[in-house]
Amino acid sequence: MTEQGSSLSERLAVHVQRPADASHLLDQAQMQLQQWLVSCDEMVTPATPQRAFAFVGAVPTNQADLTAYASFAGNPALSVPMPVADDELPLGLQLIGRIGDELRLIALAEAFQHATRRSPRIPGACRTWWPQ
Repeated sequence: MTEQGSSLSERLAVHVQRPADASHLLDQAQMQLQQWLVSCDEMVTPATPQRAFAFVGAVPTNQADLTAYASFAGNPALSVPMPVADDELPLGLQLIGRIGDELRLIALAEAFQHATRRSPRIPGACRTWWPQ
């Protein structure tokens, strides 16, 4: 989703000393998302570039890169849990909609969960550290 293989977070970090440049970069990201949504009703992406991570380690620096576009642009977005094997860490599927399409996005998420027969639960891989 970003140019030159660098994440949006990395590119914004470079511009921290130049707020006008950072603002311009965010405006570009917002315009790009709106253009993508002209040709489709919703976008489907992973919620994160990797599966969930254990709390004992460092938070990946790119953890929010895929959700940042919707956040910066003001578009509705939500994450639904993907079906995973019991011994795997969770992975989220992000649904991004057009501005004002919140109810449509919620209905799509509900339909996905129904189609995958997925009800939220704590995966076995998380039970050792997730509060019960």
